[in-house]
Amino acid sequence: KSFWVTREDISSLNGLLARFIGRHDYSNFAKGVAAGSPQAMRSMDRCEALDEPVTIDGEQFLRIEVKGSGFLYNQIRRMVGFACEAFLRRKAGDRCRLVQLEDGQCVDIDSLLERMFVPDAAVRGHILLVPACGLFLDRCQFGFYDRKPSGLPLRLDAYDDMAEAYVRRAILPEVAACSSRAAGRLQ
Repeated sequence: KSFWVTREDISSLNGLLARFIGRHDYSNFAKGVAAGSPQAMRSMDRCEALDEPVTIDGEQFLRIEVKGSGFLYNQIRRMVGFACEAFLRRKAGDRCRLVQLEDGQCVDIDSLLERMFVPDAAVRGHILLVPACGLFLDRCQFGFYDRKPSGLPLRLDAYDDMAEAYVRRAILPEVAACSSRAAGRLQ
């Protein structure tokens, strides 16, 4: 069942997404990455839902922007899935706060949030992988390269308006179509 997202909803979701900011062990958010390994350590500088939902063909979509120094395979899809599940469970109230993990434990969603960066197979097995159809790379930034004295800065800011127009004209309608196809398969 769909619902319209309010500013309070976005604020609540952003409180959950903010937990990803900083340097953490993301082994629970990727398969095939050893817990505690250097490869599992990732830094996020920004993770937030934009204030204004995008409406396409009567459906609302939230844009979530993530900025970091590198990502693991499916990491972003799992981060978004976990944050959305926590948001929806909190919004539903007490009747939906308990989560049963693969090892049989029942934990409160807030306890699970506290354990999300502690390598744990039961936690990892619970984190949802959201569909890829809404995920796209918006831009690359080369901050380290831009600080090199010998390099010319790689700045594409002059093209931001053109890029945003393309996203709204071509990419977001395809995201909506993909979402509709995926929803049809679930029914």
